[in-house]
Amino acid sequence: MRRNFLAAAALAAASLAPMKGYAQERVCPQFLAQYCVERDDGAKETRMTNPCFAERDHVKVVHPGPCKKD
Repeated sequence: MRRNFLAAAALAAASLAPMKGYAQERVCPQFLAQYCVERDDGAKETRMTNPCFAERDHVKVVHPGPCKKD
């Protein structure tokens, strides 16, 4: 009886292991809008994105809407 319980517990742990990595992956909403973003090199550009995609792409959202020309 104890052996069956241990086998079932090991099987359950093994089946949940692949889900652990999947649960950590962030799913971004699929809406897009114009945002002014700043790249790593400091340059600003207007992109069709959202804050979640910007973070994933390693750019910083400056403000919604197109970048203002200086």
